[in-house]
Amino acid sequence: MAIVVAYGLLLQRVVFSPKLRSVADVEETAAVPILAQLPKVRHRGDPRLREAVNYLRTNLLAATVSDHPRVFMVTSASELEGKTTVAMHLAEGLVRNDYRTLLVDGDLRSPSIAEHYPISSSGAQGVSMEAWLRDPEGTRGAVGRSSTRSTCWT
Repeated sequence: MAIVVAYGLLLQRVVFSPKLRSVADVEETAAVPILAQLPKVRHRGDPRLREAVNYLRTNLLAATVSDHPRVFMVTSASELEGKTTVAMHLAEGLVRNDYRTLLVDGDLRSPSIAEHYPISSSGAQGVSMEAWLRDPEGTRGAVGRSSTRSTCWT
């Protein structure tokens, strides 16, 4: 009898728990579609993350095709949740698909986008920002000002 009562209490706790356990729970609670689910990764260069953010970019553009948005904001409730990583991968994906892209670091507590891109204000012997965003792992050197139509960094 004790096992049945314990199992009943456990089942009741699971059923009435306010935790969100799946993507379907989040969609049902928020009443909005989930555009992408990102994997937990140890480093920014993980190809699974790049693929997941490309999926996010595609779904984001498809979901807003009639609105023609000009600004996307990446935010979260607390620190160290991957805002900067997602924003950088999203910007890189947009540039690779020939969208005019400006990545702005609005994190007032700990801005870190400039640490990830070796940006050179002089532009001497640097590659263009567009080339860097199209292939950040393959491009070498400092990033300078770009004269192309896709980016404008100063």
